[in-house]
Amino acid sequence: MTMILEAVYEQGVLRLTQPLNLPEGTRVEVTLVKSGTNFQQKKPADILAAIASLPLEGEQDEFSGRDHDRKKKPADILAAIASLPLEGEQDEFSGRDHDRILYPEQDKQ
Repeated sequence: MTMILEAVYEQGVLRLTQPLNLPEGTRVEVTLVKSGTNFQQKKPADILAAIASLPLEGEQDEFSGRDHDRKKKPADILAAIASLPLEGEQDEFSGRDHDRILYPEQDKQ
């Protein structure tokens, strides 16, 4: 059951603004959303504008995207890739099936 309820935070306790029909002692999961937050459908352009306005980097003590490739040497990255199996042991789809899946008409010729 999912319900959207309004509450007021007072003296360390959330107080619902309307009664709730649940048995006493029922545990619930609470997701907080500040009142007035608009969750209406937004236009893709508005969403992209909001994303574009985000900072490229976080706080200085956080991991930086700029540092990502500096953490490992390129040779180490390539060695890790080379050590991966070509196919998993339990893969139902193999690389050999590639053309058959993409071009099914050619199998019939």
